[in-house]
Amino acid sequence: MREDVVRWAAETYGPRHAQRRVSDRGFAFWVDTNSDGYHDGHEQQVYGGQSVLVLKRTGGFWHVGSDPWSHAVYTADTERRLRRAMKKVGLNPKRPAGTITPRPPELADVDYPPPSVTHERLVAWLRVITGWRHLESRIVDLGWAFSVSTQPDEYHDGNTYAMTYGNGPMIVVKHNGAAWRLASTPDLVPAFSAATEDEFWRILADAAPYFDRNNPPESVPH
Repeated sequence: MREDVVRWAAETYGPRHAQRRVSDRGFAFWVDTNSDGYHDGHEQQVYGGQSVLVLKRTGGFWHVGSDPWSHAVYTADTERRLRRAMKKVGLNPKRPAGTITPRPPELADVDYPPPSVTHERLVAWLRVITGWRHLESRIVDLGWAFSVSTQPDEYHDGNTYAMTYGNGPMIVVKHNGAAWRLASTPDLVPAFSAATEDEFWRILADAAPYFDRNNPPESVPH
């Protein structure tokens, strides 16, 4: 069910922070509706806004205000108490704003939303711009991005003496094609294996503040 809620959050609020927006409360999920800028860390939280409550048992969802009267909705620890609290703030537990439906089984293993940059498209782009002989062996899928080794072909032939020190990987973000070539300095090494785009940019904020996430030096066409 969580995957379906994340998919819905990506469709509704954008894919960049979809995973981070969704929190599991046992019998329900909550979806944070604050802006991407807030989740990036450079905008203030919107007070008085709404969160989205998703009931696991049915997939029904409701928009819940952040006013003091709704506090009991957020803190309810059972579905029964939740329904009682919802009624007190004018939310009808029998009438959700909508329903999040599970994905069809045939789409269970498909990325959603579909990545703008696929593995095949990345290989084709690298073939054009680099002239490298080794392409497939350079690429590691990080989930949210691809990591591409920038070492010379001779190194990938097995000649370890051909390694160029100081060269880190190129990180290619799937959802927008942005390509970032990193150095292999100690403060940047943690970014090589960042689990999410958010984590990647938190590391770069300290290690490479001159990188502007809105202006990548290279992009894979998509």
